[in-house]
Amino acid sequence: MPASDTIAAIVTPQGRGGVGLIRVSGKESLAIAGKVIKTINQQIRPQEVHLGEIEGIDSVIYYYFKSPKSYTGEDVIEIGCHGSMAVLRAALNRIIASGARQARPGEFSFRAYLNGKIDLAQAEAILELVNAKTEKAAKLAYEELSGTTSAGLRKIRVAILAIIARVEGTLDFPDDIELGNGIENALQVNIDALGKIIEDANRGTMFREGARVAIIGRPNVGKSTLLNKLLKWERAIVSHEPGTTRDTITESLEIDGVPIRLVDTAGIEEGKIGPEGEGIDRAKREAEIADLILVVLDGSREESAEDLKLLDRGEKGNTIVVVNKSDLAQKARTKGISVSALTGDGVEKLDNEIVDRLGAGGGDGQVLISQRQLGILVRAKEALQRAQNSVKIGIGEELLAIDLRSAVDALDEGLGLGIGEEVVRSIFDNFCVGK
Repeated sequence: MPASDTIAAIVTPQGRGGVGLIRVSGKESLAIAGKVIKTINQQIRPQEVHLGEIEGIDSVIYYYFKSPKSYTGEDVIEIGCHGSMAVLRAALNRIIASGARQARPGEFSFRAYLNGKIDLAQAEAILELVNAKTEKAAKLAYEELSGTTSAGLRKIRVAILAIIARVEGTLDFPDDIELGNGIENALQVNIDALGKIIEDANRGTMFREGARVAIIGRPNVGKSTLLNKLLKWERAIVSHEPGTTRDTITESLEIDGVPIRLVDTAGIEEGKIGPEGEGIDRAKREAEIADLILVVLDGSREESAEDLKLLDRGEKGNTIVVVNKSDLAQKARTKGISVSALTGDGVEKLDNEIVDRLGAGGGDGQVLISQRQLGILVRAKEALQRAQNSVKIGIGEELLAIDLRSAVDALDEGLGLGIGEEVVRSIFDNFCVGK
């Protein structure tokens, strides 16, 4: 991606809207905009909003960001038009005909990276922010864009480089410098720091990827009523007659910022054939693929043999037992989350338990980074652990230095320091045009 030419693109989503925005970035952006917007003043003051006209196309507003105080670090003009795609395309075509080039996917962010406005971790945070499905995911992505994790990684990198300097000093002056226990302790501090980031990243992953939660149980235990109560609207038909649900019903919801695909299933009862039997088979398949299973029991009845089979099926650590119908006299002996899907009593507690069991609970202590970054951090931690083990068993400083360098190389890859162009391109290719 050459950075010497001036690029332009529509930066608002495809479709009709009240307003749309075109961004022009590069050293010729102001000159090109002057050819398109006849009223533009070439002595325009940065970061002021002006009214203009693209002749024969639209009245526009525009503003100018002078390098380096812009998103890309280059001179940037942003032009606001009415939000018709026909208007925006006509305006963009006029800009391109005046000397700009259509921006490639992610090219504005790529230039921001080239010009030191963001590092690679922050660039991936931009992608996470654009793709955020919930407000919580957006907040976590914005924290990463602000450089929270990058700052932590840079601190660890500096500490490891200091350890490397000491280790290499022993190679050059073996009689003057001793490693001592301080190296092992310093390594442990940085192993713990990386481990904390990795743990928080694993917890944050749920806010990006979401979870599939299946509701299973015998007929007429209140599964569909529970689905409706969790969704907070009447999605499923509810009846006192057993077997109302014969197929899976899937809906999306958000619980405490976690995107969830909630699946209601047919009541499981052995020996059924035809449509009911197929519905039961589908319910079993959902239980196999779900990230979390809600096994619903009727608390007003003693557990049946079928209930006990369902409880045994869920002994994989990904099951919450929901004892429904708490508004009635209780006969079930199984312990679980007591709810009344009819009145809503206990459903908030169930919401909290779902989030906790998915590993996304606890408020703070989550970060949202890419899978690429997470793998890199694991590599860096493993390299430090190998180095620490080398110190413990007294392996030579040469091998110790190699592992320490491997840790630094991994952190550099995460931050985008000195890595190959192919890796960088693959990241920015995932961006949309205009970002």
